[in-house]
Amino acid sequence: KGRPATEPVPPILVFDLQYGDMDFNVFQRSMENLTEAQATSEVHGFALAHFLKEGDAPLEHRDVCVLSPFNRHKNRLRTDIAGIPEEDWAKWENADDTLDDSANLSAQAVMCRNIDTVDKFQGSERDVVIINPVVVGNPDRAGDPHFINVACSRSKHLLVIVGHVSSIARKDVNWRTIYEHAEAVGLVFECKEPGQVRSSLSSLLSGPALKRRRLE
Repeated sequence: KGRPATEPVPPILVFDLQYGDMDFNVFQRSMENLTEAQATSEVHGFALAHFLKEGDAPLEHRDVCVLSPFNRHKNRLRTDIAGIPEEDWAKWENADDTLDDSANLSAQAVMCRNIDTVDKFQGSERDVVIINPVVVGNPDRAGDPHFINVACSRSKHLLVIVGHVSSIARKDVNWRTIYEHAEAVGLVFECKEPGQVRSSLSSLLSGPALKRRRLE
């Protein structure tokens, strides 16, 4: 028997990637993680398709943000999620400053405004916040308490972390606390290959009657 169609989503989801690696770009002096960006694109699309906000209304692009500590990874996310070609990264660099809050903004523009570094996103909140730590093992900038505090406090209802979380947690006490908190009150998915990200997302809709889940 399927669960109710509006069963709540746990307040924190962790997709603990155990494949792929980070890459340092010597020209931009910044990190990116291709596998994290690809997995995050899947999670982002799934949230828009299957999660409901207050009043059981579908999530909109402006309700979901994706945050990273690295500028290059932010741009990679804008490519994978919003479809911005790499050669156009510079045109969108100051999207927050050049785009107003008009309801006439394209979906692509809205997504770009909601994919950024934590420093650019201070003071804003969204129903769903997705965090990419980018790094593997040594926490680097992802271990900065300011990054952790700001990133984790931006979500109104759901915090999603996509990255090598257990790897970082072994080296950093703050990330260990986050990981243990997710195990206690949310869901942690160990993903050893891309297919396990998709199957983990599908498991959130297990039951023939469950097509959507609401945010609490």
